[in-house]
Amino acid sequence: MRLKLAVFVLGAMLTTHGAAAVPITLALTNSLMSTMPGQMVTFDGTITESGSGTFLNGITVNVTSPLVADDVPFFLAFPDFLASGSFSGPIFRIDIPGATAPGLYPGTVFISGGLNTSANQVLATQTFAVSVQAAPVPEPGAASLLLVGGCAAIWTGVRRRGRRYSDVR
Repeated sequence: MRLKLAVFVLGAMLTTHGAAAVPITLALTNSLMSTMPGQMVTFDGTITESGSGTFLNGITVNVTSPLVADDVPFFLAFPDFLASGSFSGPIFRIDIPGATAPGLYPGTVFISGGLNTSANQVLATQTFAVSVQAAPVPEPGAASLLLVGGCAAIWTGVRRRGRRYSDVR
């Protein structure tokens, strides 16, 4: 009976310690970005830690296909350990392939970590979206406009000259 009680108490202590919530928040500077196919957008944000410190061990970015997520900015900009306070910087990038259809592409970012360097607890979650706009139709260049205008002027001159000679005869 004592052994069962000891195992129960030990299990309760481990469960409570492992499930301890780490108080951090993630706020994206702009959770909706607009762009065109063939471009890349960077989501910046702030992570705030209101406790005694948290290890930021990883990031997972899920985004609707065909968009591609890049989490390298998080690992380059943010510290491994965030003491009480805030830290701001680029969190992730989204690459929009050139053949992407216009539309709204939602996603979610998860920051993981915890009380030590091997913790993999989800600490914060934030949704975001990328609005892909249709690529604008390129305007004709100045040279092509000059060419079209020149051809029109020559055509008009040829027609006028032809009328003059037919009136004389």
